[in-house]
Amino acid sequence: MNKFFFIIFVAFLTCCSKKHNHIDFVGIWKSTDGASIKLNKDGTCYLNELNQNYLMSGNFKVNKKITTIGRWELIEDSDQDKIIEGNTENIRIIYELIDRKGKGKVAFNIIKDVFFENKAPSIYIWIGDPDNNDKYLFEKEVDY
Repeated sequence: MNKFFFIIFVAFLTCCSKKHNHIDFVGIWKSTDGASIKLNKDGTCYLNELNQNYLMSGNFKVNKKITTIGRWELIEDSDQDKIIEGNTENIRIIYELIDRKGKGKVAFNIIKDVFFENKAPSIYIWIGDPDNNDKYLFEKEVDY
């Protein structure tokens, strides 16, 4: 019986420790509120109708959608100063601000369903209390 649990434990560690490749995230990602993010192979991206309140730090209450362009990159654990919330990988997007000069920045956490290995990971940002699982979640809809 102990061998069985050991095998399950090793299998769990093996499937969970896989690093993602840049190409895993290329495609169109959609949220339940209709927003989408298009991540291109060349590192460019297109944000369509994202809730601006979720992208801004602080306690802003704006009911505004943002559609803009930007650049994205996969941040790995070798870039420790760029990692957020203890994750070993994140998607960082730097986007053009549409209502003023400058750029905005957001880092999406990556979550992988360990029970469905062939399913694409999801990306999200916390929008409230993590204990309540309040997140702005995007699922991959289209591959390139």
